[in-house]
Amino acid sequence: MGRRLWLVFLILPMTVAIYLGYVVWLGAESGFPLDDAWIHQTFARNLVERGEFAFNPGQASTASTSPLWTALLGAGYLVPNGSLPWAYALGLLCLGSISWLGYLLAKRLFPGRPYVPVLSSVALLLEWRLDWAALSGMETLLFSFLCLAVIYLVAISLQETLSPFRLSLLGAAAGLATAVRPEGAVLVFLAFAALIWRRQPWRRIVLALGVAFLPVLPVAVFNQVVSGTPLPSTFYAKQAAYAGPLSLGFGLTYLVGAVATLASGPLLVLLPGVAFAIYRAIVPGFAHSVFMARFSRQIHRVRSHRRGERPFAPTPGDPWPPNYPSTVNLPANYVVFLGLWTLAMIGLYMVKLPALFHHGRYLMPLIPPLVVVGAGGLAGLLAVSRLRILARLYGVLAALVFLVLWLNGAVVYGWDVKFITDEQVETARWLRDHTPAGALVATHDIGAIGYLSDRTILDTAGLITPELGPYVRDQQKILSYLEARKADYLAVFPKWYPSIVADPRFEEVFGVDQPYAVPAGADNMRVYRPKW
Repeated sequence: MGRRLWLVFLILPMTVAIYLGYVVWLGAESGFPLDDAWIHQTFARNLVERGEFAFNPGQASTASTSPLWTALLGAGYLVPNGSLPWAYALGLLCLGSISWLGYLLAKRLFPGRPYVPVLSSVALLLEWRLDWAALSGMETLLFSFLCLAVIYLVAISLQETLSPFRLSLLGAAAGLATAVRPEGAVLVFLAFAALIWRRQPWRRIVLALGVAFLPVLPVAVFNQVVSGTPLPSTFYAKQAAYAGPLSLGFGLTYLVGAVATLASGPLLVLLPGVAFAIYRAIVPGFAHSVFMARFSRQIHRVRSHRRGERPFAPTPGDPWPPNYPSTVNLPANYVVFLGLWTLAMIGLYMVKLPALFHHGRYLMPLIPPLVVVGAGGLAGLLAVSRLRILARLYGVLAALVFLVLWLNGAVVYGWDVKFITDEQVETARWLRDHTPAGALVATHDIGAIGYLSDRTILDTAGLITPELGPYVRDQQKILSYLEARKADYLAVFPKWYPSIVADPRFEEVFGVDQPYAVPAGADNMRVYRPKW
């Protein structure tokens, strides 16, 4: 326990220093690596300073996908200049909590290997995508932590009867996860299905379900009153923007992309462990199977021959290796639960939000449990193989992969922050300084522009302008809407709306000129003034 805490307190400050330090080294100012984080900041500021849950002042909105995260961010506005440090602190607190829960989960799943919990905890801290998310200003890691809390409590429930307190904790974690992101409802359903299947006391299950509804109900009621649906407006806008026609080819393409995205990080070196842990849980006695016994016996005979000893001849029926401790004792029902949740999440995103941008941030909640299972399974696989040299070399390789990608994550994070700062933040400041106070600005990236320009925003992506939600891909409908609303300015990446910016009525009045953006496949933001 002491070693784990020491490593946590060492790695977290190092992550902050390296990741934020690289931003400074690039010459960029501190900020966020994606524009959506500024949306949360705008809602949080208006909530504290105006007492309203709105993006544009005086216009109630359900465009915050995570109202709970927005409310937590609001505490940063109680202190002057505290919003940015507080957002970082919340993310790092969630990362440390995920590491702690990963330790507890590994300790329960792999009691035969005392060092696996520590390795799992450290691996979670060094997973560069989780570090990126911790400093992103987004709700990703809060959702990941709450999901991992539910998974940990379900793992306990599959082995013993939960007390009323633990069942209440499970209900609270499941409900809060759904309040943070709507897809948390998938985990709620699976968790309570697992409780029923394990025949937990039904009165306690009802209690936990009631606790789960407490944080969800006010969010659903607010959404229903404001927008006429219990889900946030972002749910429909992003679905219209990214969801494609369902087909076998489309599904397979997304599935391959999702697996590649998950495996593109340090999780890649743990995949053999994940596979072994699953196989070991589903096929008990794999370590003592005929194949492994023969394989291990041949290794022993070679070693015995080299030492001049008589080859070992095991007694029929005895286990091989003799008195070998169980290294992977995942319950099969836990593997089924975790597998169903993983497939359900990937399937849901495939249908509703097949977007793998921002380094797969929607899939990041799947990473912590996979890291824990992979670390424990890999330890068991290398122990069963009895190839000590191979085990040590692979262990060194895995450590190097985690360290190298952790450091490279700082480079990725730094350039992401720099791009948002150079494009959206710079454009927002120009609008603030060069447009009239009452100007109506239309844009598809409302975050930094809405936060810093202090102008009324019209959202062509449909997040805070739900009328455009069904037409986010229809440039003619968007153009007609802009004309009907008499938008004063349009701030966009030209590649997003080539037909609109080509209209002769749009005059370019400002443009960002960052030479690194276009070669990297991005674009420079432009501001246009239409002549209606």
